[in-house]
Amino acid sequence: MGALLYVGSWPVAARAQDAADAALGPPERHAIEGELTYFAKDEARTSIDLVLFQLSGRYVWNDRFSFTGAFGIATLASTPKEGEGDVIWRPSNPEIVAHYHVPLDIPVRLTLSLGVAGPLATIDRGPDARLHRAALTYAQATDGLYTMWRWVQNRTSVISGVDVELRAQPWFSFLVEAKPVLLIPSREDWYTDDVDLALPTSVGVASGNDTARLGFRLRAVLLPTFGVDQTQLSAETFGQVHAGRWFGEARYVHNVDEPLAGERGPRAWGMHLSVGAEL
Repeated sequence: MGALLYVGSWPVAARAQDAADAALGPPERHAIEGELTYFAKDEARTSIDLVLFQLSGRYVWNDRFSFTGAFGIATLASTPKEGEGDVIWRPSNPEIVAHYHVPLDIPVRLTLSLGVAGPLATIDRGPDARLHRAALTYAQATDGLYTMWRWVQNRTSVISGVDVELRAQPWFSFLVEAKPVLLIPSREDWYTDDVDLALPTSVGVASGNDTARLGFRLRAVLLPTFGVDQTQLSAETFGQVHAGRWFGEARYVHNVDEPLAGERGPRAWGMHLSVGAEL
């Protein structure tokens, strides 16, 4: 009898799940995206301009599983008040992440993630070591340390995540996210450094439709194993557009406090622009 009730209720549950999926917008598709990030800072004797180029892709296996990958280049130009300037570049730690979209019969998008990154970002010995360090640390600061594993030197990272979007109304959503990350020393740091834990978290809201929407997030990166600073706060404002197979996003990230007690620059900020296409 219980089995008959279960079978009889299946079409109702399936229809409820289909309605919930439809309320959350169209399903994911294969995609490729490029992002450009800019940060500038004037100091007493020099000025710094940082540009990040990042390329990411998404492969959709089915309606439950997808995979993403990302890689980037940081270019830093240091221009003194007198004399010639320097331009250096550093690669990011390439990452690949698997995502599982949990099926629910309510208008909530729940995604669980697990992946790995690095260790390609390094600081070379020599006269450019100071600029290499500045490029990687400012690159972390432009996103409020929220994706610091992409730019931290000599680390292999194990990335996990829980991403929740609650569609309270067809035009309004609540956003909650947590991304626990283990930063494992690699290369020469394997013998001297300990494993660190970072916990990026965020809460926010978004309003709009499948074509355009605006949103705001408050973000806190908890760093329980870091001795210098154990919390990094930032605010993110974003706007998204989607037209046919094309989509884009503009984000502005402002650090509420100084990343790692100023090690990555007081009141660092980041302007992020991205454009992508579904395949």
